Amino acid sequence: NLVAATLLSTPKHAADLRLLQKQIGHCQHLLAQTPWAGTIVRCDLPPDEVIAYVRRLDLVQCHPHPLGDMIRADEQQAALLAYFRNNILHLLALPALLACLVSHNRQLPRQRAREAIRGIYGLLRAELFLPWPTGELDAVIDLTESALAQRGLIQDGDGDMLRAPPPNSEASPQLQQLGEILRPTLERQFLTLALLQHYGSGQLTRARLEEDAHLLAQRLAMLYEFNSAEFSEKLLFANVVRNLIDGGILQVDDDGLLRFDARITLAAAQTELLLAADVRHSIHLIARAAPSPAS
Repeated sequence: NLVAATLLSTPKHAADLRLLQKQIGHCQHLLAQTPWAGTIVRCDLPPDEVIAYVRRLDLVQCHPHPLGDMIRADEQQAALLAYFRNNILHLLALPALLACLVSHNRQLPRQRAREAIRGIYGLLRAELFLPWPTGELDAVIDLTESALAQRGLIQDGDGDMLRAPPPNSEASPQLQQLGEILRPTLERQFLTLALLQHYGSGQLTRARLEEDAHLLAQRLAMLYEFNSAEFSEKLLFANVVRNLIDGGILQVDDDGLLRFDARITLAAAQTELLLAADVRHSIHLIARAAPSPAS
């Protein structure tokens, strides 16, 4: 699970062995500090032993290199690893959310970070079965901030601002990679919201939205090499749409058309804050290329 979560968050499912060990160590610390800690069985093996175990299962390959060995998963191995990654995605959701916010914005008022997490939490809670009511969320965010700071992944020196590590530090790409664990989930939500904004209220049926989102995600993955093997699966977009309906952001009218109000703009803005500028730009471009509802 640890190797899957860390290795699949890299663009080509490959990582320097030493850096992968470091990233696994971060995840182990975060899992030890999570509110879930008392209800899960944690793996406390040293990171090198964790990787060796996964190698024996033939789920990754090791490629010796003069500058440091590389660990890599091929396409078939990555598909299998996705199953293991998904088993612990909910455990790392809040650390990954906070990592996304801080790494993409470099510095952020603590209150703004909380607002962004609250804004997207309803959708993530339904998709990942997160247990905390909204009223308990601030305490969980505080615990997550503390765990990230203990690992040197965020800086919160003055108490009001959360800051990413210096860009030339070793911790900076590690924070970004932690956020990448949740990126495919956030991208699916943002693509769905961008499509709804492109079409407008009362223009699409639920089935049409799910199909268009699925097809455009396939195109996005081919054009921009999005790194998740299952990114464009239709069932995952169906889940996003269902969660938007269950959360009251979308309503189905008597004609079967999806209707929404200004709240969808807020949901899209909160999701946008969590994604890098190039990712947002790519998704906006692909959403504008969607066919008209009448076609």
